[in-house]
This record gives sequence, structure tokens and C-alpha cells, in this order.
Amino acid sequence: MKTTENIEDFSELSELDRFFLINLDLLCIADTDGNFLKVNREWESILGYSIEELENRKFLDFVHPDDLDATLDTLSKLGAQEQILNFVNRYRCRDGTYRYIEWRSQPYGKLIYAAARDITDRITNQQKLQDWHDLMQYIIKHNPNAIAVHDKYLRYLYVSDRYVEDYGLKGQDIIGKNHYDVFPDIPNKWKEIHRRALAGEVLSSEEDTFVRFDGNIDYTSWECRPWYESEKTIGGIILYTEVITKRKEAEKNLIKTKEQAESANIAKSQFLANMSHEIRTPMNAILGFLDLLKNTDLTDEQLEYMAYINTASEGLLHVINDVLNISKIELGVLELNEVEFNLRSTIECAILPYSAKAQEKGLDLHLLVKSDIPQTVLGDPSRLRQVLSNLLNNAIKFTEQGDIYIEAGLKSREHDQVEVFFTIHDTGIGMSEDVLKRIFNPFAQGDASSTRKYGGTGLGLSISKKIVEKMQGQIDVVSKVNEGSTFTFTVRLEELANKKPLETPCYSILQGKRIFIVDDNKANRDILKFYLEEAGCMVQEASNAADALRELMRRDKKVIHFHALLIDYQMPEMDGYDLSTALKAMPSTRNIPLVLLTSVASIGEAQKAKNNGFAGYLTKPYKRNELLECLATVVMSSDKNINQELFVTRHSTLEAIFIKKPRILLVEDDLINTKYFLNLLKKKELHCDLAKNGLEAVQACEKKKYDIIFMDCQMPLMNGYEATRKIRLKEGADSNTPIIAITAYAMDGDAQKCYDAGMDDYLSKPVTSQQIEQMIEKYCRNLDSL
Repeated sequence: MKTTENIEDFSELSELDRFFLINLDLLCIADTDGNFLKVNREWESILGYSIEELENRKFLDFVHPDDLDATLDTLSKLGAQEQILNFVNRYRCRDGTYRYIEWRSQPYGKLIYAAARDITDRITNQQKLQDWHDLMQYIIKHNPNAIAVHDKYLRYLYVSDRYVEDYGLKGQDIIGKNHYDVFPDIPNKWKEIHRRALAGEVLSSEEDTFVRFDGNIDYTSWECRPWYESEKTIGGIILYTEVITKRKEAEKNLIKTKEQAESANIAKSQFLANMSHEIRTPMNAILGFLDLLKNTDLTDEQLEYMAYINTASEGLLHVINDVLNISKIELGVLELNEVEFNLRSTIECAILPYSAKAQEKGLDLHLLVKSDIPQTVLGDPSRLRQVLSNLLNNAIKFTEQGDIYIEAGLKSREHDQVEVFFTIHDTGIGMSEDVLKRIFNPFAQGDASSTRKYGGTGLGLSISKKIVEKMQGQIDVVSKVNEGSTFTFTVRLEELANKKPLETPCYSILQGKRIFIVDDNKANRDILKFYLEEAGCMVQEASNAADALRELMRRDKKVIHFHALLIDYQMPEMDGYDLSTALKAMPSTRNIPLVLLTSVASIGEAQKAKNNGFAGYLTKPYKRNELLECLATVVMSSDKNINQELFVTRHSTLEAIFIKKPRILLVEDDLINTKYFLNLLKKKELHCDLAKNGLEAVQACEKKKYDIIFMDCQMPLMNGYEATRKIRLKEGADSNTPIIAITAYAMDGDAQKCYDAGMDDYLSKPVTSQQIEQMIEKYCRNLDSL
């Protein structure tokens, strides 16, 4: 109950009502017994109670239980007439929540005059700020890197344990202290960094050094950047540092180890190169003289022995090549050359040398190179030949009877990038599913029995896969036991569309000509038909001689003339010679030019064909240009009724070149290889000048103009590379003598080294007579007669 005194005092305050109404603060008058006597309307908006519910109530009823003791203590002080400032407690709202209230109270006898404010939002924000501060402190403290956060006066706000440890500050309380007080001897360099960071720059270093507290020098990486209180106001700087001494030591050790490994690899690569040189040089002489020897007068027994030696030597060479290649792969030095080359010529030259090996086993070898492939490309021809050789060698090895079919064509073109596909199909022993899973693994072979029977290192397909992948392609195989295998692979090359095209023979004479194909092998007929129709011919075909005769006799009644017949030699019941005899006996067909196509390339076979009335003779597989050139020659001769004794073979072009006696220079320091080369040329009634080193070669070129130079690369006094550069320098831009590298080195980069020196082509020892002839034919085709 109110005392009479309180009522009297309170009645005197009624004039303050207007003040209570307009004040935005919480105003109240209470007594020291803890009762609200008068409150203003702001209390309603803050607590949600009406004025009637608050006045004449104990204000302690609204205080948070946890704040009661402090509130009672404050009430006691007020009863003792002590002014209270900035006292905070929590009041309950109608909805059950609590609001923080900050008081300023002045006692006057039994009355208490108080003004208060709701500071809940401020308290909440302060708590959030504290929580953020605690989180930041935790994150920075336990960060694995050294971090220090300073205010704009460079006083420490936060530091990580790593910072304390790295800078020798354990046991020191540095929060709030100035950085320069903690490190009084700090270099001026860092003072400048701090100044620039406080001006807004971000500075960093990937590698720096600093002297530790114990005198040791550490490597660090660091960053110093400003942090902002507001969008434009810099509050201080943050320094991040990381001690990278261990990493630097590891990098040094890694570099040292890498250098040691590279040095070892260089030594191994050089050893492989030397091994290649030392082995290939004598192998060149062995295989070369064997090649010459087989064309001399030998007994059957001697020919048999020579064949054994030749087979064993070639087998040894394949093993050497496989070992060198797998060693290069393991060393990571299998690289590709980037040179210009004729794609069709490269494919044909890689396949045709295997015709003799296929013939020995009675196999038909078919080659189809489609016309859509680009002519001149940029890539590595030697590696492409290597893959083709590996796959074709396997096909012949594992096929006892039937055919081997090779096809190449364009798969896709995007701008100047072309993807070329290759297919090699055989009718051999095939492979099981188990073998197919591991066939491209190093040393993988079918089984122990096949290894015994067929031999080999089991490295060829693994090497081929690596090369194909290097050429951005894929290789795959489909096979069934006893049904043969089909290997397919692709390579990506750059087409050089703007290059001047190579000179190619004109086959326009074949346009509209009617050609009759007689061959029992469908694959052969398909390839012939493809090439002939591509040249504009009208093609008729028969699968045996009897059908051909019937067709020709039927045609005879209609007087339809054929311009030439392409006749296979080996056909059932009636072979090519029998058909020729029959045709020559018939008045309507006796004048049609006949071209014999055969897989049998034995000595005297061409003469036999000529004696049987054939105008042309080609052994399979043949290049497209060989076929069309042969056919164009015989058709033209027939049309003009000239040179009835003309007989065209694949060697006709080469023989025509040999008649012109090209001027040849051989640069070779090895006596045995020199004798082999001289004997090879002698067989063709050719002569060459000799130079024993690069210096003599340069001098020889100053005295005489040569049509082709065969240049060894490793020679005393001056090597082939330097000699070529000097020859090119003296020739100038108007003259360019073809220079063919002949080297016993076969490592990656050797071919490119030759091309970079100015050489036109590259042969790796051992070099065959066929390769030499191909180079003479390729580069001396357009010689004038001497």
C-alpha cells in the first residue's frame, strides 16, 4: 500500500504526465519497496504489457531469475540514496521472451526516478561480434601457417600458434603490443612493406629468407595485405608467412636426383645410340652382301644356306630393334619427328618389301591405299613405317595359308588435321579372348607353344601401341582362333595443303578405256577395280579364265573392244599363261595388250611372261602408280601401234633412270659398306664417286655437280651433318642436290637431326638394295639423258 507521504509526493508529479507521453525512453517512477508507481507508454511497446498491468506491480516480478540478485543489490543501494548508472538486467515480455534494459536511477527518499533503454539489439550485436572474434581467434590460432593480424597502429590483434613458434614468441603475451616493440631490430625493408600495405597495396614473395630468433636462416613465402573496417577504411594489415625451408631442401634434393637420373638416362641413351651404330654398321654389310650374293651363280645347297643366314640376320635385326625401342620407351625418350612426307609413298614403301616374304609362304598380299588420303603431311614417317612393319610382319608370321589385306584411307578431317585409318587383316591362326586381353602388353605372346614355333620378343605390339598413342591415335584388334585377325589403328597428321604438289604421272590416256580383270581372288579384283575406276576406266571382271573366255567370245559377236586385260598368273584349271595362249590364238583378241599380275617373283618369271605374249608384268602387291603407269604405257603403245616389242615392268621406270647414268656421290668411311654400295651399283651398271668423310664430300661438290648424294652421318674430320650444311651453303637457294642420310644411328631425333641439317631423306642401316633403288628412282626420275 502507498503511504500517505508517497501519495502526497506523487500527486505533486502529475504535471510530468505530458513529459511521460512524449519521451521515447522508458521512464518510470518506483519506490524502494520494488513497486512500479508510474510508467510511460514506451513500456507497452517494449514489453507488450499495458500501463495498467505494470503500474502498482512489483517490478521484480518481471526480472529474469538470473538477474534477481543483482537487481536486489541495486535496489538496496537505491534505498541508501545511492545513484545508479548503467545497470543492466533483463525484463520479461508478454510473449515470454526477455529484453535487455539499461537503467539510470536517482533515489529521492522512498521514490526512485528512473530512465531506461532497451539495449537488446546492442547486446545481441555485441555477442555476435564476440562470437566472430572468438571464431577468428580460433581459426587464426590453429592455422597451420604463420598469420598475424595487426591494427593500423601495428598492434597485434590475432596471431597463430605457428607464427608464435616460427618467430620465437612462445611464453610472450603479444596481443595489443606494437609489432616494432616486439621486434625492435626489424629491417627497414619490412617497415616499407608495412607502410605500403597500410596504403592499400598487396605485397607478396614466393621465396624469401629471414633470420630466426636462434640465428638460423629459413626460407619463407609471404603475403602482406590490408584489411578493411569499411568499404574504404583500412583497419590494419594481415601478414601470412610460410616457412618453406624443408620444401626447398626437398626441391634441391629432387633437382639433384632428377639431374642424376637425367645424366643416367643420357648415358643410357648414348649407350643405346652407340650400340645401334656398332650393331647396324656390320649388319648393313652382312645383309647387303647377302642380297648381292643371292643374284650370283649359286648351287641349290648354297642358296638354301644363304636363305638361312639371311633369315637369321633379319631375325637378329628385329630383336635388336625391339630391344632398343622398348629401352627408349622405358627411358621416356620415345619421341616423334615432325617432317614433311608423302603419305601414299610411305605406306606403299613400308608394305611392298614384304611381298617376297609373303610369297615364300604362298600368301597373297593385297594393298589398297584410297585416294582420299592427303598427299603431303607433317609427321613421323619412320614411326608410321615401324607400326605397319610390325603388324605386317606378325600377319605373315602367323598365317600359313590364305591372304593378307592392307587398307589405308581417310577417317576424318578437321581443318588441317587429318585422321588416317589402317586395316591389316590376315587369315592366320587368330587369338583367344584371353590372349587379346594382354596382347599389347610388353613381352606378351600367345602361349609357350606359339613362342617356340614362331619366335619373337613379344615387344612389337607393345611398341606399336606406344607409337600410335604418341601419334594421337588408337589401335585395336578383332580375332578368333583359326579364323584370323584384323588389326586397325589410326594416326593424326597435319595436312600440308599449301605445299606444291609432287610431280605425278598423267594417266589421262586411261580415261574411258575398257579394261578386263581376270583374277580368282576377289580382294585383288576389288583393289584393281577401285584404282582403275578412280583413273576413269570402264571395268569388266571375271573370277577365272574360262569365264573370261566366254565373256570375250560373247563380246566378240558384239564387236566390243577391250583396251587391255589384267590377268592373274595363279588361277585354278587354267592359269594366266594358258589364258594368254588362248587369247593369242583368237583373231579378235590376239592384239589386246595383256598384263600379267603375279605373286610369284622368281628369277626369269618376267622373261617367261614376255615370251608368252604379255606386254606388261607386275608382282603383287603393287603401288597404284606402278599399276596405272604400266597400264597407261601398254595402252598408249597399242593405240599408236608402235613398239610391238615393248615390255613394261615395275622396273621399267628405274631402268630408264639407270640408262641416264645419274651422277652419284657416296660419302662413307666404312670400307665394307663402301664395297657393298659399289657392288650394288655395279650390278645396275652404275658408277659413283667416293668421299671418306664430310670434308672430302664438300670438296667433291665444289668440283662436280651430282644428281644424288648418299651421306653417312658419323665420320672422322667432318660428320655428315656439318658437310650437308656446308654443301647447302655453297649451293645457295637456286640449287638443291638431293642428299640422303645413311646412318647406323636409329634413336629418336636422329631423323630430325638429318632434316634439320638440310638432308632430303633418311635411311637407317642396314640399307637394302631396294631402298637404294627407291631413292634413286624418287630423286632422279626427271634427269635429262647424258
